[in-house]
Amino acid sequence: MKLVVCYLAPSKAPGVKKGLWDAGFRAFSLSQAEGVGMRRGSLEGGVDHVAAVTPKVRLEVACRDSEAEAVVAAVVGEARTGRVGDGKILILDLPDAVRVRTGERGEAAL
Repeated sequence: MKLVVCYLAPSKAPGVKKGLWDAGFRAFSLSQAEGVGMRRGSLEGGVDHVAAVTPKVRLEVACRDSEAEAVVAAVVGEARTGRVGDGKILILDLPDAVRVRTGERGEAAL
């Protein structure tokens, strides 16, 4: 199983949600986040510092290994503008999952 974690511009969230839904992914989490990307840091007086944080949304999708690339394609298809700040996608191994209501584990819990 995989956990796909995406950091995206808040304005892209509605399109990404629709893109995931249309691709058949009906279970995901979306939350507000703030962050600093490579473009936001600067060097002043020889010391790195953070200029400002940028609002982002954090999207998490737990899926089967075979579905991870489809999740990525759906997100990129809706979020990419080709400009700095489009976001980042992290794909992590997910060793286990548990559905609290039934106790199902692994892919059955997804």
